[in-house]
Amino acid sequence: MLAYIFWHWPRPGADARVYESRLARFQDVLRNLPVTGFRDSAVYRVAGAPWFPAGIAGYEEVYLLDNSCAMDLLNDAAVSEPSRRAHDEAIEFCAAAAAGLYRLRHGLPSLTRMVRRYWLAKPRDTKYTEFDAAVLPTLSASPSALWRRQMVLGPTPEFCLQSAGALEVPASMLVFQIETEVVWHR
Repeated sequence: MLAYIFWHWPRPGADARVYESRLARFQDVLRNLPVTGFRDSAVYRVAGAPWFPAGIAGYEEVYLLDNSCAMDLLNDAAVSEPSRRAHDEAIEFCAAAAAGLYRLRHGLPSLTRMVRRYWLAKPRDTKYTEFDAAVLPTLSASPSALWRRQMVLGPTPEFCLQSAGALEVPASMLVFQIETEVVWHR
């Protein structure tokens, strides 16, 4: 499974309620299109992500996909005739954006429960088997999923550990953590 994650923030002066309602409308339209391999999506409010401008809260859209082929189909559907107007309205007040592609490494994702994000980096001299041995035991403490960034696509550290609750992650690997709030999920 893949997760396409799209971060964005509104232009100065944009009304957050209008911005969020337009995001929800776009998600509703997109969810009703027949996109093979598109499993689910959610929109979160996020504060403190280092790729957002200082002091700016933004949004994270997560799209769960079967494979990279589904990403092409979802991209086409997002700007197709049935969804173009909702897409254009959703991005009208967007100041800027960043995105990344992640492969599920361990666990089972839950878009509504997993609101904590622990961004991790594997120390340079650590093998992936050692990384797994250090991190995977923490997954049992709370429903969680470990994602790995693909092909260095995105502004984040290599790993994202999403969790429903607080986790004790190895300090040597933790880059930062953020909490999100669900804005939309079908």
